Amino acid sequence: MTRPSSDDAELLPLLNRHPGLNSRVTALVGIVAENNGDPARADEAERRVIEEVRRLGQNALHG
Repeated sequence: MTRPSSDDAELLPLLNRHPGLNSRVTALVGIVAENNGDPARADEAERRVIEEVRRLGQNALHG
């Protein structure tokens, strides 16, 4: 496992202050982790990532 960087130190407090954003970023990371580089699942993972990014954008515009 990699060590936290200074970027992590800046990002984590921001995510903690914005729970909606935090949940979307967590969902994106989960999708990437589930795919695990499997080409057979890549199309589904891409579709899910696009949907999460749409939700992220909607939250940003309305939140």
